[in-house]
Amino acid sequence: MTHLFVYGTLRRSGEAHDLLEVRTCFVSCGSVVGTMHDHGAWPSATLGGDGHVYGEVFEMQRNPAITLAALDAYEGPKFRREKVDVTLDNGTVVPAWIWVWADPAGPGKPIVDTGDWNVRCKNAADACPDRS
Repeated sequence: MTHLFVYGTLRRSGEAHDLLEVRTCFVSCGSVVGTMHDHGAWPSATLGGDGHVYGEVFEMQRNPAITLAALDAYEGPKFRREKVDVTLDNGTVVPAWIWVWADPAGPGKPIVDTGDWNVRCKNAADACPDRS
């Protein structure tokens, strides 16, 4: 089983979710230890620290290599794919792929205090669960 953790435009309410729709199945909301950064139209994440990044976990249904290649191309060279432990909302921990900012120093952008892009974008109805 191969999982993905997405926290921005790839979420179910995000503008790029169509890249996941036919390739994955929603599993749960969850979080990783890290920091979310605000780039205006999209977020980035860095791992570690004492904050959390909230998002959604999906299971790849078919052709994981093709799905991962498509998502790597979508994310571009400023992001790198890493395996991370995601804590699902029911407390279960699963390994998943996440795309994080490639520069370990971070992007130098403002921090999203809530750690939830949907709350930041005023899509609180789409926040999972409500973290506003």
